[in-house]
Amino acid sequence: MSDDHQHLPGIPPGQEREMHELHDIHDSGPAKARAVLWSRIFIVCLAIFSVLVTGLLLYSTLLIRQTQVVNAERAQDTQSLTEQIRSCTSPGGKCYERGQKQTAKAVGAIGVVNRKSAAAAATCAQTRSEYAAILRCINHTLGLGRRTP
Repeated sequence: MSDDHQHLPGIPPGQEREMHELHDIHDSGPAKARAVLWSRIFIVCLAIFSVLVTGLLLYSTLLIRQTQVVNAERAQDTQSLTEQIRSCTSPGGKCYERGQKQTAKAVGAIGVVNRKSAAAAATCAQTRSEYAAILRCINHTLGLGRRTP
């Protein structure tokens, strides 16, 4: 230990020498102390920056994963909707066949009404000459006229 150091009270001389050897920056002047301080500040800032970047990467990863989960659900919904549309627009699909049957029933019902209407019109036109009288006769024959109790 050099003479310009004073002995610190309560610290054994050997340990005091070790402390000065470990922290020799204080003995090397203010330029060395500033350089060490700035390097320590840089290391702390680098550590903080690393933690922030890691946090942002983790957040981004979780956000992307959540988007993937939501998109997977939408893909399933879209697949179900696509299958339903295909069933209704492709011959042989259940929905398509059901629509064909309903349309056939409706056309058949219209045909029956048309045949009955044509028959009633022909019958009523044979016995009446005025348009209003023929219409009343057709409505009465088809059961569409006013009903009296």
